[in-house]
Amino acid sequence: MTRKIRTRWVVALVLLLAWHEAPVQAYIDPSTGSMMVQGVIAAVTSAAVVLRLSWARIRAMFKDKSDGRG
Repeated sequence: MTRKIRTRWVVALVLLLAWHEAPVQAYIDPSTGSMMVQGVIAAVTSAAVVLRLSWARIRAMFKDKSDGRG
């Protein structure tokens, strides 16, 4: 699949899931909400650390592979 078609499928799926929401009887107490916020912060921080540690490899993937010898 091309990227454009895949993007359309993802958008359609997200819209379908958002449209088909069901009412729930749920309660999130303050400590559970705090744990969820901490989890999000930990995930963002972990992603930043992984990105920082592997930045040289990521740059090498997009760097021009030619050695300039013509």
